[in-house]
Formats: sequence, structure tokens, C-alpha cells
Amino acid sequence: MEEYAFLRAVRGRVPAGCRVLEFTPPPSLLQPEVPPPSRVQRLTTYLTARNLFNNVAVLRADAPATTRDEYAAEVLSPEARALVEGAAPVGCLYVYTGLTCYAQRPLDAPIAPVCAALQQRFDLETVATRSATARYYDDPNSGRLVGGPDGRTRTVHVLSDGDPLTFTLARVRGLRGR
Repeated sequence: MEEYAFLRAVRGRVPAGCRVLEFTPPPSLLQPEVPPPSRVQRLTTYLTARNLFNNVAVLRADAPATTRDEYAAEVLSPEARALVEGAAPVGCLYVYTGLTCYAQRPLDAPIAPVCAALQQRFDLETVATRSATARYYDDPNSGRLVGGPDGRTRTVHVLSDGDPLTFTLARVRGLRGR
């Protein structure tokens, strides 16, 4: 509920026509081609005159992981890589750091590598932030489904009750070091 409340509070803070990079990995590494819907897209959509309207374009920041174990990590999507490497113009761009950055990460990392790369490579100006603590309410939001060497499926719980979370919406000012 904390993430939902945060996104509802910032839904008008991204100007029309701007883009938001969001880490949207699949909750199951066994089906990497099935990403969940964007949380930002869902919560920035309005109903006007009985039509759905959204003026924010959400870019998927990640490409599927190449392994399916608990240490699997997604990589930057081609579109995100072009932006962080300066091969594509940044323009009006925002970065959303949400629950998936903490819950859908390798066990040995404090945050998903894709989220860390965006934070490290962009010069970011925080627009809004909210600190919260994790609270278990279902498997997809506290970890991910992985495949073991024996072919069995299991859930790896990455988040525990009380783990710190920080939801952030930040505007990209440019690339670091440029």
C-alpha cells in the first residue's frame, strides 16, 4: 500500500509527453517473457469523459535475465542502455525506483542491478521520495520464483518484514560526468 500511495501522490508530477524509466521484471524467472504491467503506467492513467487517458510514456528499463536461479539479474534494456550511454537523447526523462528494485533482485545485491545502474549513470534530481518498511503480503512482491538445478520451482524471499524501502521519482538532468 505504501508504493500505491506514493505513486498516487506523484501521478501529476511528470509533465505531459515525458518518459519514465521503470524496472518491471517478471515475478517468475521461469517465464521471463511475461513482465508484470507497469505500476507507473497503471497509476498515472486517468478516466476522462469515459475514456482512459495517459500522458506519460513508460519505458521498460530491463531486459530478461539469462539465468533462472536466485542470483539471476536482469540487464539494461536496449533503450535504457542507449540513454545511459548517451547514444540516445535524454530529453524529458524520469526514473522511478520502486518495490521491484528491492524485491526482484539477486540475493547478494542490496538493489536490483538495473536500478543501481540508472542511479549511478544519470545525474538525478529527486522530485519525490517516501521511506517505508517492507511488509509481506504475497510472494510476487517479496521475492521471485526461481528454478533449481533439479528442475523444481521455488520462491526465493528477498524481502523480509521490516526491511527498509525508499520509493523515489527523480528527474534526469543528464549523464554523470558529462
